[in-house]
Parts: sequence; structure tokens; C-alpha cells
Amino acid sequence: MSRCDTVILNARKMSKLTVLRGWMRKDLASAAQVSPTRLSTAFNGSPIGPRVAKRIADALGTTIADLITETPEN
Repeated sequence: MSRCDTVILNARKMSKLTVLRGWMRKDLASAAQVSPTRLSTAFNGSPIGPRVAKRIADALGTTIADLITETPEN
């Protein structure tokens, strides 16, 4: 998977939406149908594939665009 085929999600936004749902990370992993390891990768700020990002966003009731970490412009 090339770098342009990945996204980095904002852990704070994911955490906030997870807590608002009354979930723990394992609940989010289950709802998103992703492994806890893959979810941890996303929470750690590592790149993940767009399909996994979509599953996480869908489970949280939002969009990938709302969860993407903004990168500073050079």
C-alpha cells in the first residue's frame, strides 16, 4: 500500500466520539468490524487504509474527512 493510499486519523476526535457513545475501544473495534490491533494503529497516529478508516468513521457516525488529522502546510 503506498503512502497516498493511506490516511491518518485524529485520535482525539476518535476518542471523543467513542466516549460520547459510552464505548471503550474494544466496543468501537467490534462496531467497526476491525481488529483491536488495527484500531490501536489508528489511535497511535499510524497510517491506515481507507477501508478501515471508513469502517471506523461509520461506526462513530461520522465521515473520514471529519476524522482525518490535519497536516501543517510546508
